[in-house]
Amino acid sequence: MEGVHGPLGFTNLDHQAILIEGFDYLPSIASEYHLPYYKEHMEAAGYGKEMDWVEFRLKLADAIPEKALKLNEMIKTRYNLKVVHFTSQAELKQHAHRAFDLLNNAYGDLFSFVKMDKELSDFYIHKYFSILNPRFVKMIEDENGDLIGFIISLPSLSEAMQKAKGKLFPLGWYHIMQALKKPKVADLLLTAIHPEWQAKGVSAILITELQKVMYEHGVTHAETTGIIETNEKAISHWKNYDHIQHKRKRCFIKMF
Repeated sequence: MEGVHGPLGFTNLDHQAILIEGFDYLPSIASEYHLPYYKEHMEAAGYGKEMDWVEFRLKLADAIPEKALKLNEMIKTRYNLKVVHFTSQAELKQHAHRAFDLLNNAYGDLFSFVKMDKELSDFYIHKYFSILNPRFVKMIEDENGDLIGFIISLPSLSEAMQKAKGKLFPLGWYHIMQALKKPKVADLLLTAIHPEWQAKGVSAILITELQKVMYEHGVTHAETTGIIETNEKAISHWKNYDHIQHKRKRCFIKMF
């Protein structure tokens, strides 16, 4: 053993890293919250930075610009792309394994990513897909019907979980149902683009299609989950929006 690093999950869908900036903001249900002294303890014990994740809060415009809509249609026509929409969880689950295959391909070179086999994919599909609102999930296929991109979002449950005090009963379920029906904030849980299709406008199409659903539900803001700071393509995309980079979390390392 040469050293210790972490906190890291067994996979990238587990919670990982320690919050070091953004203590005044609510965490999403897919993110973490730690008090400032966690970072101080780690540094006092001789641990330093290995990698940071950053998170953004996006303010949605009053409407999608006409220019953006036309550009997206041009991209879809040029490459003969198809946007896949969902209206039921059963429909969504039919595409779940395709999404995990794409995730393995798209994230393979990122820090700490561990590819997920079918058994592990089945575990996460069973754990998470049943709570997703299918309309907040968008996928894109190429002209051959192959999946080349997806975005998974969810109405934010952060305030609802506070009101519920982490319990479904006696009234916690009511706060959660209200948050799902009338969200003001949406959490952007996971986005993946096939490496051969990155920087070709696929991510712009996905977020535009998702925005249409957000507007229908009255969403005014969106929160990203942690993005590895070296993933410049993903970070540069969100910087095109009215945004703040409000949270940062860190994986620490100490060599012996």
